[in-house]
Amino acid sequence: MAPALSRRIVGTLNAVLAVLLVGGCGTQDHSVGPEWSRVPELTYLSDFPVENELTDAVAQQRSVAHLVATARALPDRLRFELARTPDIFSCVFDPKAVDPPLRVMTSYAIPGTQGREYDYLKSFESTWRSFGWSTKFDQYDYRTNYREPAVVKADSADHYTLIAQFAENGGVTVYTTSPCFPHDRKVGTSEPPAVIQGG
Repeated sequence: MAPALSRRIVGTLNAVLAVLLVGGCGTQDHSVGPEWSRVPELTYLSDFPVENELTDAVAQQRSVAHLVATARALPDRLRFELARTPDIFSCVFDPKAVDPPLRVMTSYAIPGTQGREYDYLKSFESTWRSFGWSTKFDQYDYRTNYREPAVVKADSADHYTLIAQFAENGGVTVYTTSPCFPHDRKVGTSEPPAVIQGG
């Protein structure tokens, strides 16, 4: 094979591979805060733009508001119990990125859901869909030959992602991740409510 042709084939294969790898990571031209240098789109862990005016405190407050609205709208009177202190983590995969944008994750356990996990996940999906949010069953349970859901995901209109899924020890957990915000907008968060009561 001629060297020039060989180089063209390799170049084409590399381009195709890049497209496949980017799938699911978003391909928008995301705006970022002025203090953060852009990194390749492949490493960006959100499908939504960085919100330059958002802070970690506001992100957490909005996350909790979405969870409160969810708990109140679910058909069963569920009790959400704070599972862990909210996490703040990078929005890029590359650990060498300098001052990357950040996002907040807030998670709650839901006691009393053992044995009816499939029903509750379906209730979460229908509730979030009733809000006008985009929803999908992200994974299905191998124990039912992939007929029943194991994870349901929703994206709110203001770019918060909410996920309900099987807990490791049975039952259901629910958590949110916020849109990304600039690194220098981290001002400190307060402890979210220990309990969110539905009904």
